[in-house]
Amino acid sequence: MTTNERIEAVQKSLTWSLQVDEAEVPCAEISSSERLRSHTIRIPNRPFGKLDFLHELGHAWLCENVHPLFSTCHFVPGTSRHARDIALEPIRHAADWFVEGWLRQFGRVAADRRAEVKQWGEEFWRLVQEHEDRYAAMIHTAYCRAILIHYRDMQVESSGSLKPLTDVFLACPPSPPQFENFQALINALLAVPHPGYSVLRVREGDISAWLITSPGG
Repeated sequence: MTTNERIEAVQKSLTWSLQVDEAEVPCAEISSSERLRSHTIRIPNRPFGKLDFLHELGHAWLCENVHPLFSTCHFVPGTSRHARDIALEPIRHAADWFVEGWLRQFGRVAADRRAEVKQWGEEFWRLVQEHEDRYAAMIHTAYCRAILIHYRDMQVESSGSLKPLTDVFLACPPSPPQFENFQALINALLAVPHPGYSVLRVREGDISAWLITSPGG
């Protein structure tokens, strides 16, 4: 299947409602509601990659078929802003890691993604050096590096300050997707820069949410 055909097939397989909105966003992004059984994908109001849209559909598929937290990020009421800021990037990138594993099962799509991923290498250190949020940039850069290594099409040196985070991704098989591995990956990513922090899935009324524990808390 081509990327467009795969997009159509995945959309047809979803049982929750799907809405796609154009917005002033740098890239496609999804938000899903377990309570409403709905997905909303915001896409840039300019040309963007079809593979990025398929990636967001991957979140929706994992949400419906594995666990809703693959496509949303709810925290229990009362979670501090500081704790959210610490946990958000590990949660987002751990979910993305499993979506990329899901994409790899589609032969032609995976080949297209592999070619696209090779271009990411040039962004590594620019992200880390120029990004105002160094913590977020380091996780994102380690994630990109791990994908390049995982695809085995580019030799990427895993050393220096990014090696611990990169190794955490590589130690977690992205397929088959399992919630227990997802939660474990988040906590392993958190442990590198923030020892003592961890997340735990809990039920908050009729939805799933993340409970963050902190050192001494």
